[in-house]
Formats: sequence, structure tokens, C-alpha cells
Amino acid sequence: MTAPLPEPQRQAGSGAKETPHASLWQTAPAWRNLIIGAASLTACAVVTPFWLHQTGDAVAAGAATAAEAPQNCPLQPGQPGGSGKVVGFLTAGQAQDMMQRTQAQLQAKISPAYVSNLRAAITPDGVRRLVALVPAGMTVKIGDQVEFIGAYKDPTLPCHYVPNLISKLISAPNADGAGEQKQ
Repeated sequence: MTAPLPEPQRQAGSGAKETPHASLWQTAPAWRNLIIGAASLTACAVVTPFWLHQTGDAVAAGAATAAEAPQNCPLQPGQPGGSGKVVGFLTAGQAQDMMQRTQAQLQAKISPAYVSNLRAAITPDGVRRLVALVPAGMTVKIGDQVEFIGAYKDPTLPCHYVPNLISKLISAPNADGAGEQKQ
């Protein structure tokens, strides 16, 4: 068991007045209290906007991160690619509408690098259609036979996907309608 500590004893004859609740504010002259108070208020006024800006940025960054990266991302691995014939192109409005529907369906966002690419309608088996993006710098025309990579989860961004992407021009129809092989 430990014994309680004894109360500290004051030295007799120290010369200081013993007031039960003496403080700097009570014993100081009024002009000193005014100067200290004014300095404190000025410091608060100078620091507050900086502090609010920093806290606001941190809160906004946290909210943006939480909104962009859901805790449970349902994206599945990719779908297989293939080859097909280009049968048309989507307008900007059609592309935007399709992108929004796909993002809602997948519950993920398209990778930012692919938002503005041209979208081509392709028929891989002559019956069904799918949309694949034309990479920047590549030119394809209606009737071209192309190879495409299927959509897949973007490894660099959480809960983002890379859409179907044309990877190679296989052949282009020439003037008589026959396909011309590209190397």
C-alpha cells in the first residue's frame, strides 16, 4: 500500500502576499492587461483564416476521396476482346449517354484518359453490336476490320475501368470492296 503524499508546505516569511485566487490578470496593471489582450486577439485574427483554409481543404479532400473510391467496388475482371467490322460511330451526345449508363451499370467510373475518345460501333459476329474506343492517333473508317481489347479494371485507379479499345486495324476495304490487309 502506498501512503498519500503530504501537502506541500509554504515557507514562512517569503514576503509574498498569500491570496487564495491570485492571478496575473488580477494583480497586473490595467494597461498590461489591455496590451496582452489586444496581442492575443490580433494573433487569433491573423491565424484563423489560414487555419480555416487548411481544415477546409482537408475536409474537401477527404470527401472527394470518399466519393470517388467507394468502399466496396463491384467491378469484375475484364471481358474478352476479339475482332469485328466497324459499322458506324457514335455522336458526342450518344457517347456521353452511353458512358453514363455504363458507369451506372458497373458502379464504377471510366478512366479519365478515355473520356473524350471517339467511339466506334463494331459487329464482332455480324449480329450484335458493341462499342469500342478509337485510340488517339488511330484512324478507322466504316467497313474496316479491327481487333479490340475487351474492357478491364484500371490497375492505376481504384474503381475505374478502361472500356473496350481498338488495338489494331486488320484490314480496310478498297475500292472494289475486297479487304486490304494491313501489316
